Amino acid sequence: ADNRYEATEQITITLTNATGSVILAGSPLTTVTFTLTNDDAKPKFAFSTPSSNEDEGTEEEDIVVVVEETGGDVGLEVVVAWGLTNGSTADADHASATEGNLTFSEGETSEQISYTSEDDALHEGDESFDLNLTSYGDNGSSGSQTSHEHTINDDDDQPLVGFSLTEMNKDEDHG
Repeated sequence: ADNRYEATEQITITLTNATGSVILAGSPLTTVTFTLTNDDAKPKFAFSTPSSNEDEGTEEEDIVVVVEETGGDVGLEVVVAWGLTNGSTADADHASATEGNLTFSEGETSEQISYTSEDDALHEGDESFDLNLTSYGDNGSSGSQTSHEHTINDDDDQPLVGFSLTEMNKDEDHG
């Protein structure tokens, strides 16, 4: 027994070349086919955490998607599709694709979605985007955490705004 979601397997055993006083009977008795039908659950895919955050301008970061222990192990290749939706971010705030695929091969337990947040000089407050796992092909299923919110922490100072003079006098005729 295993916990690996896999295709049905067949084994055919054929008796041939009898020796001594053994006589092989006709066709149905000399060949048998044994079928192993998969009874394991499809693997379940989820984000390893519901949220994360990094300072803007951080080098490439990875958000991890895992195979949950509540499902089966990966036995057949699984392509997990994901999508990014800007919350308070704009595309210019991060260097990341807005959709993609993660391919899990037999035995793999995690893959990463990579992104880079762009550094700027604008004080704009923290910004966030959402990642969602959107499909699992025929060989996978959704796990418990299929969405992930990522926050880009603003690291820019608030701008100073003020007057350069405290008082200014002009005659009416001078505009």
